[in-house]
Amino acid sequence: NFHRYEVTTLDASGAWNNMFASTMKEAKNIMKDSENDPQYHGISKFLFAWSFSIATDSWGPVPFADSFDPAIREPAYDEQKVVYEGVQKQIDESIVDMEKRDGKNPGIVDLLYRGDMVKWVKLPHTIQAQLHMRLTGAPGENKTERANKALTELGKGFASNADDAGFAYPG
Repeated sequence: NFHRYEVTTLDASGAWNNMFASTMKEAKNIMKDSENDPQYHGISKFLFAWSFSIATDSWGPVPFADSFDPAIREPAYDEQKVVYEGVQKQIDESIVDMEKRDGKNPGIVDLLYRGDMVKWVKLPHTIQAQLHMRLTGAPGENKTERANKALTELGKGFASNADDAGFAYPG
Protein backbone atom coordinates (compact mmCIF):
# COMPACT_ATOMS: atom_id res chain seq x y z
CA ASN A 1 0.00 0.00 0.00
CA PHE A 2 2.80 2.39 0.89
CA HIS A 3 4.46 2.05 -2.52
CA ARG A 4 1.14 2.67 -4.29
CA TYR A 5 0.44 5.78 -2.16
CA GLU A 6 -2.69 4.21 -0.70
CA VAL A 7 -3.59 5.78 2.61
CA THR A 8 -5.39 3.47 5.02
CA THR A 9 -7.37 4.27 8.14
CA LEU A 10 -4.42 3.13 10.25
CA ASP A 11 -2.10 5.54 8.44
CA ALA A 12 -4.40 8.44 9.23
CA SER A 13 -5.18 7.59 12.87
CA GLY A 14 -2.28 5.39 14.00
CA ALA A 15 -0.11 8.14 15.46
CA TRP A 16 -3.10 9.75 17.21
CA ASN A 17 -4.17 6.41 18.69
CA ASN A 18 -0.64 5.57 19.79
CA MET A 19 -0.38 8.90 21.57
CA PHE A 20 -3.83 9.22 23.15
CA ALA A 21 -5.15 5.65 23.40
CA SER A 22 -1.85 4.05 24.43
CA THR A 23 0.87 6.27 25.86
CA MET A 24 -1.20 8.97 27.56
CA LYS A 25 -3.93 6.58 28.68
CA GLU A 26 -1.43 4.28 30.38
CA ALA A 27 0.44 7.21 31.95
CA LYS A 28 -2.90 8.49 33.29
CA ASN A 29 -3.70 5.03 34.73
CA ILE A 30 -0.30 4.85 36.44
CA MET A 31 -0.79 8.36 37.86
CA LYS A 32 -4.10 7.26 39.34
CA ASP A 33 -2.65 4.06 40.79
CA SER A 34 0.49 5.69 42.22
CA GLU A 35 -0.84 8.62 44.20
CA ASN A 36 0.95 7.33 47.33
CA ASP A 37 4.22 6.70 45.48
CA PRO A 38 5.45 10.13 44.39
CA GLN A 39 8.38 8.86 42.31
CA TYR A 40 6.16 6.65 40.15
CA HIS A 41 3.53 9.39 40.07
CA GLY A 42 6.09 11.99 38.99
CA ILE A 43 7.50 9.81 36.22
CA SER A 44 4.07 9.00 34.83
CA LYS A 45 2.92 12.63 35.09
CA PHE A 46 6.02 13.75 33.21
CA LEU A 47 5.47 11.17 30.44
CA PHE A 48 1.81 12.23 30.24
CA ALA A 49 2.72 15.92 29.89
CA TRP A 50 5.60 15.29 27.49
CA SER A 51 3.24 13.30 25.26
CA PHE A 52 0.87 16.27 25.12
CA SER A 53 3.75 18.51 24.03
CA ILE A 54 4.54 16.09 21.21
CA ALA A 55 0.87 15.89 20.25
CA THR A 56 0.39 19.66 20.06
CA ASP A 57 3.67 20.05 18.15
CA SER A 58 2.40 17.47 15.68
CA TRP A 59 -1.22 18.55 15.23
CA GLY A 60 -1.59 22.03 16.70
CA PRO A 61 -4.79 22.29 18.77
CA VAL A 62 -5.51 19.05 20.67
CA PRO A 63 -7.93 18.09 23.45
CA PHE A 64 -6.17 18.98 26.70
CA ALA A 65 -8.35 20.47 29.44
CA ASP A 66 -11.28 18.14 28.69
CA SER A 67 -9.19 15.11 27.73
CA PHE A 68 -9.49 11.82 29.57
CA ASP A 69 -12.75 12.80 31.24
CA PRO A 70 -15.13 9.93 30.48
CA ALA A 71 -18.11 12.23 31.05
CA ILE A 72 -17.07 14.38 28.07
CA ARG A 73 -17.78 12.53 24.85
CA GLU A 74 -16.41 15.20 22.50
CA PRO A 75 -13.66 17.15 24.28
CA ALA A 76 -12.86 20.64 23.05
CA TYR A 77 -9.59 21.21 21.23
CA ASP A 78 -7.36 23.65 23.09
CA GLU A 79 -5.00 26.07 21.38
CA GLN A 80 -1.29 25.32 21.61
CA LYS A 81 -0.73 28.17 24.07
CA VAL A 82 -3.16 26.54 26.53
CA VAL A 83 -1.62 23.11 25.99
CA TYR A 84 1.92 24.40 26.50
CA GLU A 85 0.95 26.23 29.70
CA GLY A 86 -0.68 23.06 31.05
CA VAL A 87 2.22 20.87 29.97
CA GLN A 88 4.80 23.09 31.62
CA LYS A 89 2.76 23.20 34.84
CA GLN A 90 2.46 19.40 34.86
CA ILE A 91 6.17 18.97 34.20
CA ASP A 92 6.98 21.29 37.11
CA GLU A 93 4.65 19.23 39.34
CA SER A 94 6.24 16.00 38.13
CA ILE A 95 9.69 17.25 39.13
CA VAL A 96 8.45 18.02 42.65
CA ASP A 97 7.12 14.45 42.92
CA MET A 98 10.29 12.90 41.51
CA GLU A 99 12.41 14.76 44.06
CA LYS A 100 10.48 13.24 46.98
CA ARG A 101 12.18 10.25 48.57
CA ASP A 102 9.17 8.62 50.22
CA GLY A 103 7.18 5.81 48.64
CA LYS A 104 8.53 3.16 46.30
CA ASN A 105 11.51 3.70 44.04
CA PRO A 106 11.07 2.09 40.61
CA GLY A 107 14.45 0.35 40.88
CA ILE A 108 15.17 -2.35 38.31
CA VAL A 109 11.70 -2.19 36.72
CA ASP A 110 12.67 1.27 35.44
CA LEU A 111 13.98 0.48 31.96
CA LEU A 112 15.51 3.92 31.40
CA TYR A 113 17.32 4.87 34.59
CA ARG A 114 16.98 1.85 36.92
CA GLY A 115 15.39 4.02 39.61
CA ASP A 116 18.06 6.75 39.50
CA MET A 117 15.79 9.66 40.39
CA VAL A 118 18.58 12.23 39.99
CA LYS A 119 18.70 11.35 36.29
CA TRP A 120 14.91 11.24 36.08
CA VAL A 121 14.77 14.82 37.40
CA LYS A 122 17.28 15.95 34.77
CA LEU A 123 15.09 14.65 31.92
CA PRO A 124 12.07 16.91 32.54
CA HIS A 125 14.35 19.91 33.12
CA THR A 126 15.94 19.23 29.73
CA ILE A 127 12.52 18.91 28.08
CA GLN A 128 11.40 22.14 29.78
CA ALA A 129 14.44 23.88 28.26
CA GLN A 130 13.43 22.54 24.84
CA LEU A 131 9.84 23.75 25.30
CA HIS A 132 10.98 27.22 26.35
CA MET A 133 13.25 27.43 23.30
CA ARG A 134 10.39 26.38 21.06
CA LEU A 135 8.26 29.17 22.53
CA THR A 136 10.85 31.87 21.77
CA GLY A 137 9.29 32.09 18.31
CA ALA A 138 5.66 31.97 19.43
CA PRO A 139 3.45 35.05 18.94
CA GLY A 140 3.27 37.32 21.97
CA GLU A 141 6.23 35.70 23.73
CA ASN A 142 9.24 37.59 25.07
CA LYS A 143 12.14 35.87 23.28
CA THR A 144 14.77 36.93 25.81
CA GLU A 145 12.69 35.84 28.80
CA ARG A 146 11.96 32.45 27.21
CA ALA A 147 15.61 31.95 26.25
CA ASN A 148 16.70 32.77 29.81
CA LYS A 149 14.16 30.29 31.19
CA ALA A 150 15.54 27.70 28.79
CA LEU A 151 19.07 28.32 30.04
CA THR A 152 17.93 28.05 33.66
CA GLU A 153 16.22 24.72 32.97
CA LEU A 154 19.16 23.46 30.96
CA GLY A 155 21.44 24.19 33.92
CA LYS A 156 19.39 21.62 35.87
CA GLY A 157 19.14 19.20 32.95
CA PHE A 158 21.48 16.86 31.12
CA ALA A 159 25.16 17.53 31.73
CA SER A 160 26.51 14.83 29.40
CA ASN A 161 25.52 11.79 27.33
CA ALA A 162 25.63 9.75 30.55
CA ASP A 163 22.34 11.44 31.52
CA ASP A 164 20.57 10.42 28.31
CA ALA A 165 17.47 8.24 28.64
CA GLY A 166 18.77 5.37 26.53
CA PHE A 167 16.77 2.16 26.34
CA ALA A 168 18.67 -1.03 25.58
CA TYR A 169 16.40 -3.72 24.19
CA PRO A 170 17.03 -7.02 25.99
CA GLY A 171 17.91 -10.19 24.09
